[in-house]
Amino acid sequence: MRDKRWWLLLIALGLVRGLMYSAVIPPWQGPDEPQHFEYVRLLHEKRRLLQWGDNIPAVEQEIIASMDQFDYWRTGRYVQLGATFNEIWAGYAHDLQQPPLAYLLYLGPLLVAPNDIALQLYLMRLLSILLSLVVIVAAIVIANKLWKTHSTLSWAIPAFIVFLPTYMAMSGMVNNDHLAEAAVSLVLASWVLAFKQGLSIPLVSALIVFSPIGLLAKRTAVVLLPVHMIAVVIYLRLHHPRLFSGRNVVLTLGVGVLVLTFVIWLGGTGLAWLSQRYPTVAEWLLKIYLFLPSKDFPLSLDHPYFSSEARSLYVHYARFLFETFWGRFALLQVRWPPGLYILALILSLLALTGLVLFGRRVMTNAHRLQRCQLAALLFFTFSTVAMIALVYANEIRRWDIKWGGWPQGRYLFLTIVPIATLFVQGWSELVPQRHRTMWVAALIGLLIVLDTFSIAFLIIPYFYG
Repeated sequence: MRDKRWWLLLIALGLVRGLMYSAVIPPWQGPDEPQHFEYVRLLHEKRRLLQWGDNIPAVEQEIIASMDQFDYWRTGRYVQLGATFNEIWAGYAHDLQQPPLAYLLYLGPLLVAPNDIALQLYLMRLLSILLSLVVIVAAIVIANKLWKTHSTLSWAIPAFIVFLPTYMAMSGMVNNDHLAEAAVSLVLASWVLAFKQGLSIPLVSALIVFSPIGLLAKRTAVVLLPVHMIAVVIYLRLHHPRLFSGRNVVLTLGVGVLVLTFVIWLGGTGLAWLSQRYPTVAEWLLKIYLFLPSKDFPLSLDHPYFSSEARSLYVHYARFLFETFWGRFALLQVRWPPGLYILALILSLLALTGLVLFGRRVMTNAHRLQRCQLAALLFFTFSTVAMIALVYANEIRRWDIKWGGWPQGRYLFLTIVPIATLFVQGWSELVPQRHRTMWVAALIGLLIVLDTFSIAFLIIPYFYG
């Protein structure tokens, strides 16, 4: 009963804090929030899925008028007033290339408040907050099932998410990230439960349902493809170890290659069928969703990927990802003081040091974790690395079309549960067992202080001071 009250408290805090950030950050100050809202309005107006060139000038002008009403030009990053989105955001005026599922979910507020654009936006923000609660619930389920006997980890993992300032600030903004984050978190939770208790019909059903939801919500959810592959390997290693012994290894690898070949063949056949029957859908899938080379989105392999200029770009990406993961808000114009980024770097290095120590303990068999717990940590490490690699690959892919340079930390929130788990695990490994609860509680307390400072001394003074 005590644990349940703690979980309910964390969920309630997530709701309250999401509402706080939604209230203090003015409308249209979320990343690409005008464009995301426009997408929903266009779905409502067109009564069909969208294509390039579906923008309606009257909708743009209504949104711009609301932006003017909320003093967007004084407090936002964009100071160029214009009558159209193209005049304000030259080169990236619309987000109509995005998958549609998340925006279909946001249609409800247009029916509840058909004549009040500000109320529509706030209701959409409320839906975003509710989706973030799904992520918190997924973290609670994972932490409780895997680390119930390690009380420090079981409460600190969801608490890390609840008190990470940037995550809860983003949860109060309109964005298609939130549905993808919820779906991916539920997929990860399903796999972790499978590691512990084996696959069951409910878990398989969850994987089948939530995976396409994530993929149809945001393209970054393609991280699920390598995640599923490593999950299958880990699951088989846990529950069918004979497949990895002796001559069975060759048979297992052979079957794996055959399955992968079949999947690739099935995908190619499906695309060919789409190209014949529904060429518009095939073109959207290939050019827009998969971002494959085309006339509009060329690809060149001639870039100096290992030159000093490229390396400096990679460092820039890492720094920008780091800052926007920890402490940049609204349209990224509200920033922490430099000292707090140093503090965040120290917290990150502490976690990394703890994970290295933990890795050594695993190698020497000097740990107390069960096999399913080790499997989950390996799974989460792979998921986090795959997400970072995907963000970098996306930026490099954009070199040919002059986009990119802004790999935001919110892209990593698809794997916020693995990241939170690795942080807490790393921190806990730095002190003896008897001191871990106090140590990790102090670090979570530090997150609460940083969160309070961010909202009370940075965000509110910036917009209302």
